[in-house]
This record gives sequence, structure tokens and C-alpha cells, in this order.
Amino acid sequence: MNGSGKTFRVLKDKELHQSGECHNKRVILELYDAMQEAKQTGKLLRTQTEEA
Repeated sequence: MNGSGKTFRVLKDKELHQSGECHNKRVILELYDAMQEAKQTGKLLRTQTEEA
């Protein structure tokens, strides 16, 4: 395994230990769902940074 693979494994393991879930995975899946909904409805996708 290369260096970046080890880094992400450590991050994932730390997140699972602290919160019981992989935060990055949840965020990515939520964004994917939002993109799919925007594509299907034709509505503009607003990101969290744009909403602030």
C-alpha cells in the first residue's frame, strides 16, 4: 500500500472509532444523491459553501 492509502486508512479508522461512521463517505454519498436529484429535476445544485 502506498503512503496515501495508509493515510486514508488511518483517517477512516479514526472517524469510525470517534463517531461510529466514516464522515467522508457519508458526505460524498449525500453530495452524490444531491447531484442525482438535481440532474433528474433540472434544478440547480447548491453546495454547502454556496449556501453560506
